[in-house]
Amino acid sequence: MANRRTTIEIPESKLHKQEQEKKRVEMFQTLNQSLASANKAVKHYLSIKVDGLWPNENTTDMGLRYCACHQYGEWKIIVPAALMNFDEEVIKGKEPYQLQGIYQSYINEMVDATIDVVVIAIDTASKRVLASRKMAMDYLEERNYFKEDKGGLSKIERAVRDNKNIESRVITVREKWVLLDVLGHQVKMLVNDVGWRFVPDARAIVYAGDVVPVKVKELNIDKENKKIEMQVSMKEALPNPNVANSKKYPAGSTCTGTVVAISNGAYFVQTGDFVNGVDILCKIINSPELPEERDKVLVKIGYVNEEQGRIFGTIERITSKHNRMLNL
Repeated sequence: MANRRTTIEIPESKLHKQEQEKKRVEMFQTLNQSLASANKAVKHYLSIKVDGLWPNENTTDMGLRYCACHQYGEWKIIVPAALMNFDEEVIKGKEPYQLQGIYQSYINEMVDATIDVVVIAIDTASKRVLASRKMAMDYLEERNYFKEDKGGLSKIERAVRDNKNIESRVITVREKWVLLDVLGHQVKMLVNDVGWRFVPDARAIVYAGDVVPVKVKELNIDKENKKIEMQVSMKEALPNPNVANSKKYPAGSTCTGTVVAISNGAYFVQTGDFVNGVDILCKIINSPELPEERDKVLVKIGYVNEEQGRIFGTIERITSKHNRMLNL
């Protein structure tokens, strides 16, 4: 006799339904609170994660067609590219077909990043919410960069005066720079400021959605014209591991490492991992064959500046060549 499978359906508990309903109500109230503040001085903004790109098929305007989106319970929050606060210099004067590629690329690179938005419209029928990142950032800039406390300093100015680290959100990462949200102001941090070690590609170190500490290297605020010039450094907010690690490599010793970059005849060789190793600058090559990037080499240490954590050496020979066929 064949076995008969019986499916038992367990009804959802009443308590669970009540909790879900309470959460739905709270989410709707949060959205309405933000919407009500859109035209007020004090904004109620939401911090949301970019889930992906959402195309609005109902318009041909590229700034409104391509949107960042976030699923907020039963609601889909959409932020059109025109309200994402993208660099105006990048999009200025571009043709629609060029803007299409720019907006798609920018939003896809922001997936997993956390952004602040203010709700500007709610469609209860479609469960869609229209939001503006630009409105939220304008509000946060005003609050953190231009509004002065009793001592005549803004929040960012006081942090700089006190030499404090500032927790900043990673928005976008490319090979040579990282776009950060620093208390509501977007700052492009160059790859040289990502870490104390030589970093050929910032995408190997930080990712969209990360929160990293930074120190402000330079800050100029024109409060009358509402303009901000700013440079920040992640590495200056962190201890320099090269100072301690350089003591492990005395002059005259040898070690193996990997060529990570070649510039103007100088070879940058990294040893160990990113935390425990060091970078060695080699301008003299005794090897009969010139190494290439990603080759492993034997290095003789020539000079060590322990105070700055800088090491100079000579490449003696190639110990292992990188298989370049793997890159084809």
